[in-house]
Amino acid sequence: MQAKLLKAEKLGGQLKVNMLLSAAPAILNRVVRLLHKDLSVEIKETRERRSLEQNAKAWALMGEMAHILGANKDDIYLEMLRRYGQSVIVTTKKDIPLDRVFKYYEKLKDGLSNGREFTAWRVFIGSSQYSDVEMQHFISNIECEAKELGIDVDKYADELNTHGAGTLSHSCLSPR
Repeated sequence: MQAKLLKAEKLGGQLKVNMLLSAAPAILNRVVRLLHKDLSVEIKETRERRSLEQNAKAWALMGEMAHILGANKDDIYLEMLRRYGQSVIVTTKKDIPLDRVFKYYEKLKDGLSNGREFTAWRVFIGSSQYSDVEMQHFISNIECEAKELGIDVDKYADELNTHGAGTLSHSCLSPR
C-alpha cells in the first residue's frame, strides 16, 4: 500500500494526519473497516528498489565473466557479493547449519562466550533486496572487474541508460 501525507497538525498531545492511500480495493475495504478502532501503524519512507534492467545487466556481465574464467555464474555472483555486496554478521550456536536459512554466507570464526560455543557468519544480502543506489554501486564494481577481463561493458550501458538507470562513475573498489 502506498500513502501520501497530505496534512499533519498537532492537537494537544496527539497528531491528526490526513493521508491519501492507494492500494487494491480489497485492502482499502479492510482499512475502512478499521476506521473507528485503535490501530498500531508503522510509517516508513519508501525506497526505490533495484530495477529489472539493472538485474539483467549484472547477470549478463557475470555470465560473460564466468565464461571467460571457466567458472559457474553463481560462483561469480557469490564472489561479487563478497567483494562489493551488502552483508550482516550473524552468530549461532556452534554447528548450526545455515544453508537451510541463508543462501549466501561464509564462516568467520568459532568462539566461546559465557561458556557457550558459537560460530560467527557473514551473511550476504542477495541483490534482489538492494535499493536502486546499492545496485548501481554493485554493478559499477562488476563493470570494473569485467573491464579487467576485456569485456566490453559499454554494450550493456545503452539498455540501462534507456531506462534511466545509469551507472555510477567511480574507480573500482579493492576487494575487502
